[in-house]
Amino acid sequence: MKLTIISITVIALIAAIGFFIKTKIDTQMMRMKTFDTMGQILVTLDKSLNSKSINGYNPAMEARKIYPLIPEKDGQILDAWGQPISLAIQPAENGFQIHIISAGPDKTMGTADDIIKDEFLRN
Repeated sequence: MKLTIISITVIALIAAIGFFIKTKIDTQMMRMKTFDTMGQILVTLDKSLNSKSINGYNPAMEARKIYPLIPEKDGQILDAWGQPISLAIQPAENGFQIHIISAGPDKTMGTADDIIKDEFLRN
């Protein structure tokens, strides 16, 4: 009887550890997918953005031309959790300052798990 209880406890513990590890791996995979999407945004901006086209520029539409499978809904590029990615494009001397933010796993902007990418693209 005691051996059965110990066996069940050990099996439950192993299952809990396995679930925890799987959750961590899944989260890291989603983060990598979001970084990939951010990279696609940067490539799109580098290929299509210039000082004459910043007004009315639609990054989601441009990205879909190059990356047809990039996640997008209602004109906004989405992260791996299905949330809109924030994109700020600021003209600067000799190029553009790009600020990209994903809300991350908790789906809330401004928290510790946000994924942030800042880049400068030269003209």
